[in-house]
Amino acid sequence: MQRRLGIITLTGGILLSMGMLLSGQDGRKGDGAGPSPFHLEELLTFPRETGVTLSVYPSQPLQCYVTYGFLTGPNLTTPTLTSAGDEKLVFTLDGLPPNREFTYTLWWKRIAQTEFIPRPSGTFRTLKSPGKKVTFGVIADTHAYAQWTQAQTLGGSIGFDNVTTTVRNMALDDSLDFIVLGGDFAMTSCAVGCKGHLVDGEFAGEGTVVNQTEADLRYRKTFSPDVLGLMARSKPMFWVLGNHDGEVGFGDVNGSCNHYDTTALLSRNARQRYLPRVEHFLPNSSPQGNYYSFRSGDVQVVVLDILRYNSDYPMSPDEWTLGTRQLLWLDRTLEQSTAPFKFVFAEHLLGGLTGPNDCYWYGRGQLKSTISGEITSSFLGEQALVHEILKAHDAQVFFTFHDHVVVYGEKPGPNGEGEGVTYVVGGQGGALSPGWAQQDWYRETMDYDEDGVPEYATDVTGTTKRGYFRVTVEPGGQATFEYVRTHTSNAALNGTTVLSFSVSP
Repeated sequence: MQRRLGIITLTGGILLSMGMLLSGQDGRKGDGAGPSPFHLEELLTFPRETGVTLSVYPSQPLQCYVTYGFLTGPNLTTPTLTSAGDEKLVFTLDGLPPNREFTYTLWWKRIAQTEFIPRPSGTFRTLKSPGKKVTFGVIADTHAYAQWTQAQTLGGSIGFDNVTTTVRNMALDDSLDFIVLGGDFAMTSCAVGCKGHLVDGEFAGEGTVVNQTEADLRYRKTFSPDVLGLMARSKPMFWVLGNHDGEVGFGDVNGSCNHYDTTALLSRNARQRYLPRVEHFLPNSSPQGNYYSFRSGDVQVVVLDILRYNSDYPMSPDEWTLGTRQLLWLDRTLEQSTAPFKFVFAEHLLGGLTGPNDCYWYGRGQLKSTISGEITSSFLGEQALVHEILKAHDAQVFFTFHDHVVVYGEKPGPNGEGEGVTYVVGGQGGALSPGWAQQDWYRETMDYDEDGVPEYATDVTGTTKRGYFRVTVEPGGQATFEYVRTHTSNAALNGTTVLSFSVSP
């Protein structure tokens, strides 16, 4: 018989358990009889106007269910699910109205027990309906797993401290309805940055993963409660796949490019094992959930996968492609959307200025990644076609990751006038400052006004500081992008806005 216990008290709209979560006291001893019985605790993903997806990953045989509803008390209950141990449980919390905040509690028991035990409660918001204000966060290039291994093995933790501080800042940012997690988090495709270390007593490999266990352990650690799981109990997530997340279409036998022929399959299996599948919850997605779209308030969010459909190492900007089906899907999705704002997210441009890095053309750069090298020229490679699609359907933003700096600028046409599409590089949520930001070729590439100073060195048109974007879309108004700084040692600077800009419908 299921026993319903009371919900944890709310204070000022924030759960009392939030402080416990962010200080590491998150109930991980479960019922007090030993370590937490969960490899992954509550992860909120894929919010919708009618609900959200909640998943956990038990480490032993358990039965679980979820109560959820308005903040005054749960009034809906999911079916009870059973995990045989080392098996994901996914709950669909549905039947709710949009534009509201709700609470949930996960209840669990071991198979032989009779009493269900409540875990600390959490909150989530359903997506906004058209005409409502929406605010969401974007975090780029955490390199979370790599930063964690370096903190464990090298004795220095500044990179990992950047990750956890950024994640805590986002968890405590009460304005955020949901989060877009930029690529390069699980790091299944990795070079020297991923040090050999144990996860839950098992070796998770060094460099790029070479078997399924290593890939699984990296996902398990990355989304654990002391890494990205810090924010996942209160901020539902979507994600964009990056090159270091391993699901690219090309590989080589000896791994000279830190990517093997088997890396993509191992990485995809791990993602699908530990995280809910996008395609099961968002109707406008690919069969593998690697590209998808959804609407919240007055913004259509479109997530692309620029990595999977390149069967060989791209050796020039012209060789990057979305593939015919994804291109047609992008065109159709933007055409059919009635949202006043349309934002497209991708790992990097479909063509960039970096030459082969001993392996392949790496795709860095933005507005000057053009045929002539001038911002008024046409983009290199398939990005020229993508740009025309964006213009044709009044998309305002093409948001990329990969470069670890913040830069933004509207793409001008041949006559020098803006064409309505702002290109944004998303910064960095945790990784250390990139070496390429100090190199002459990159500084010139990102110097849009050719004044000798790259845009990311100004703290006006860009920055190299760590942090995350807060994006606010006002109904009938503008969309504002604020870059919120991460500072691990100065509380007065941590959480301050470094720069902001707006785009109009």
